[in-house]
Amino acid sequence: MKLLGQIFIGLFLTTNCWGQKTTDIGNISKSVISFYQWYIWTTKDLRYPTLVRGTEGKNGMTKLETTDYFKQLDSLGVIGDDFIESEKKRFKPCADFLKTMSWTTFATGDNFPAEDECGFLYYYYWTGGHEPYDGVEVVDVKINGKSATVEANIFFGDNKTTGRRPIVYMNKEKGKWIISKIDKGW
Repeated sequence: MKLLGQIFIGLFLTTNCWGQKTTDIGNISKSVISFYQWYIWTTKDLRYPTLVRGTEGKNGMTKLETTDYFKQLDSLGVIGDDFIESEKKRFKPCADFLKTMSWTTFATGDNFPAEDECGFLYYYYWTGGHEPYDGVEVVDVKINGKSATVEANIFFGDNKTTGRRPIVYMNKEKGKWIISKIDKGW
């Protein structure tokens, strides 16, 4: 009878752990899909250029405006502090450069006047290229305790075989899976 009880407890724990892993995979997938669906929507609806853009700053100089971008990232509820900090670091060289460029030069400049320092202003950073993608799917999820690695596939139309495959790194914080880093891989 004691052996039967141990088997029952073992089966219960195995089922419970498997159920939790299945739940985690679902929550992780939802987080990744949520981020990319939002990003694809902003590119298709031509909203992304309004989220991260050069604007007129003080004394007629140019300023990098990212306030709406960070507000929308926060509103997704799937972005972690590490991701936010890395985005701020990514934008800093561009912001510093734009402070030295007159607004008139930036606004009327041909051939992308800040392309070297601010290339992300001229293409879709998280999907790559100048054309908006159509969809996203999660291809693989690997969980290691409170961290996970996700392979996603972003694609055009219904052709999922020609997509880009970013790797999304996630952490479980306060019971919720959040994105900490994305390795675009291109």
